Amino acid sequence: MGEKTYFISYTTRTETDKKWAIWIEWFFREKLEGKTVMQKYNFRTGDDFKLKMHEALLNSDYVVCVLTHTYLGSINCTKEWLHAERLIPIKFDDCKPGGLFTSLNYVDLCGLSEDAACQKLLCELLLEEVGVNDRPRDMPKFETYEKKPEYPVPSVVNCPDNLPIDPQEMIFPDQNESTGSLSYKPSMKLRKSILNRENLSGVNLKGSDLTMSALIEANLERARLDKVDFSDSNLNKANLRHADIRNARLNWATLQGADLQSADLEWSSLRRVELIDANLTGTNFTLADMQEANLQNALAEGAVFDSALLNNANLEGACFHNASFDNAVLEGALLRKADFAGAKGLTSEQLKSAKMDETTILDEDLRRQC
Repeated sequence: MGEKTYFISYTTRTETDKKWAIWIEWFFREKLEGKTVMQKYNFRTGDDFKLKMHEALLNSDYVVCVLTHTYLGSINCTKEWLHAERLIPIKFDDCKPGGLFTSLNYVDLCGLSEDAACQKLLCELLLEEVGVNDRPRDMPKFETYEKKPEYPVPSVVNCPDNLPIDPQEMIFPDQNESTGSLSYKPSMKLRKSILNRENLSGVNLKGSDLTMSALIEANLERARLDKVDFSDSNLNKANLRHADIRNARLNWATLQGADLQSADLEWSSLRRVELIDANLTGTNFTLADMQEANLQNALAEGAVFDSALLNNANLEGACFHNASFDNAVLEGALLRKADFAGAKGLTSEQLKSAKMDETTILDEDLRRQC
């Protein structure tokens, strides 16, 4: 049939999808002796991604779609196959292709063993390609589909319930095709969402469920997040400046290096939350439940902890210049190397039940009382 070029269209959101893509690329290249183009092998650091994708689709005779639950939910993958003239869809899990895919014949490998998958592909595909020497010659491991493959929340740390996610439970908010913006509304069920580095500035998510979600480096500045449940979520290095987070739940959440300047967390629950190296300047924690929270090395100048529960919290090395602690509970809290210079509302009674030593920085009058 002559030389043909095949572009492998797949999603990189899960390790399982990537393994299936590597296997099918190997099959086309080695078993069918063909020429392939694949992001993993042909796109390099520093390349213009959109230009490379345009060239790959333009110069390929076929687009091979690695059909999975995650692939069908990907906006970028949809754009890839919509721009293809000739498709070879290959289904690897028990997804149900809809829309335009219903009019196309696809090769169904769901649940097949490696040998059976190879035999079925060889029977159904009459294709020729040219091999590429810098790719594996040995057969990669074929991933047999199981009912619930692992779809982990990326980069979630210090999360006691970091469980595998069912692909059908994964949430990717609706995308406006004309503007490219994501659509949100209050009280959305966004459990286990993947929103890393998303620009959500000013968004209204009041009362939404974002438990076990990934929002690493997400921009939530001035967002309305009151009564949102962020339990077990990863918000490392997220921007939450001036956000309204009152009455929210952040139990077991991790916000290492997050910026919460002037955010309002009144009445919020932050049990065992990770706020290591976070910027809490001017943040309002009035009446917040912060028992066993970790604020190690946090910057909390001018923050308000009035009537907050900080029982057994780790405040080691944190800076609380001019912060307010009226009626705050510090029983069992670790205050080693913490700096309370200019702090307001602190009393000797509060500090007697805390764990402090000579490295704790206090105003002279308060030091003498202790």
